[in-house]
Amino acid sequence: MNRQRYLHFEQAFLAGELDPGFKNLSVWDYRFVSNGNETDEILAWGREMLRNYYPDHITNPDYRWRYVESVKTDVKYGSKDQVNDLPSLHGYAISARVVTVSPDQHLLVAANEAQQPADIAAPYTIGKWDKTPPVEVSLVKGRNVLHCSREGENIKGMTIKDFTLTPVK
Repeated sequence: MNRQRYLHFEQAFLAGELDPGFKNLSVWDYRFVSNGNETDEILAWGREMLRNYYPDHITNPDYRWRYVESVKTDVKYGSKDQVNDLPSLHGYAISARVVTVSPDQHLLVAANEAQQPADIAAPYTIGKWDKTPPVEVSLVKGRNVLHCSREGENIKGMTIKDFTLTPVK
């Protein structure tokens, strides 16, 4: 294990990001934990993703399945291209749940300092909640700011309840 990888795991352990059982692993076990080509960023992302997305997996009392259950259920196993697995390299589809009372309404959404906003065509909902079709935006790792605006001549009322972001494959 190289020094950088050791320091990465030491910092994660001291920050309480690792499983409590980590301190009890054998040297043989540590070999498998630290012997990979993943970047430190991917390792940190994986820990955060499990805590956020599926926290019950990381508290499973059956250690045989504690971290691999999501591989059976949700996450594709065996990526051969970790560089392209970085969340910062993926686009996201954004949609909104809206109410409109007039047809032909649009919402412009720009992530961060994007030069060209994405145009979301809002459905004519006749006063009921409905989802817009998704449009793609580029997000970066860390903090992102979405700017929403409306332009044009036929601007009528629109209520936005929430937004949904989905990674684009």
